[in-house]
Amino acid sequence: MGKKIVFLIYTLTPTGGLKVLFKIGNKLKESGYDVEFYVAENLADYPLQYQNSCKIVGANGNVLNTFFSRLAYLFNAQIKADVIVATYFPTAIAAYFNKNIVGKLLYYVQADETHFFSFRLLTLVRRFHYFLFAHVSYLIPIRKIVNCAGSTTSLSKRNNYPVIPPGFDPIIYNPSKKGVNTVLKIGHISRVERRKGSLEFFEAMKLLREEGLDFEILIAYDFCKETAQVDYEKCKPKSESELADFYSSCDIIISTVWEKGFAYPPLETMACGSISISTPIDYGKEWHDHVPIAVNNASAIKEAVLWIVNNPLEAEKIRQNGIATSHKYTWDFIVESWIKEIEK
Repeated sequence: MGKKIVFLIYTLTPTGGLKVLFKIGNKLKESGYDVEFYVAENLADYPLQYQNSCKIVGANGNVLNTFFSRLAYLFNAQIKADVIVATYFPTAIAAYFNKNIVGKLLYYVQADETHFFSFRLLTLVRRFHYFLFAHVSYLIPIRKIVNCAGSTTSLSKRNNYPVIPPGFDPIIYNPSKKGVNTVLKIGHISRVERRKGSLEFFEAMKLLREEGLDFEILIAYDFCKETAQVDYEKCKPKSESELADFYSSCDIIISTVWEKGFAYPPLETMACGSISISTPIDYGKEWHDHVPIAVNNASAIKEAVLWIVNNPLEAEKIRQNGIATSHKYTWDFIVESWIKEIEK
């Protein structure tokens, strides 16, 4: 068995970031490392939704689902390993100041965490302690790894942080299931959080309908309740395979997120052979492998869709280029980068 790697986890609440961490752990275990996840909550609080082959250690006793209760657990945890990987700002603070946590420290910054609590004044006031601690965690002298260039905006510009993006499984996400629709089909992953941009998506669909464009809409998950009264079909993928089916079934997938870490939906869209319309992402090239749109802009979404409809040859080149771009982000390639950082 190789070196022992421990990931510090704040919560098992299902998120894309947690899925990525489990995938990294699984791949490192396959490469011969002893990998464990320490979670600052009772394991029974959330059913495990993502595939994980590594040991999970939950909090002993009753840990309340509050910030300070979880932080107290992390400050008292006794962990010894070759490498300790913090994955969220409370875990980074605990890893540095808890003398019972022994091992080489890394801080995997999955997104610019300071932004998640400041994009609206009301949110900033209500969760100011989150905002403050996130900034503090970036000042701690722990070697940092980021998953995209956008994660570095609140970090010191004097440092050149290594970038290790998430990956995808090409066996699941690939163009082999790509069908041909008789009517243009537009897809979107609907989210309730304002910063996810679903309101702009539905407003853009309303504008396109008013233009007289003939198209269908397929919505994954259907969390946003303000839908501009447009008709659409919905699905709720229960697995990565079903999520890939969603991407493949659409001609266009529109990603509208204002603030994000690594932009997974555009990458998975490209891998499945659909055309990606996306707000700014940290990989690829605008008008080469995806069609760019500005954030918080329904008119930009409308114009992007119309450009694809009116320029089918150029749009097909973008689709093909997107498939090629996605090949750079398979998990086998990504885990090699992790091993290099762990062995430094």
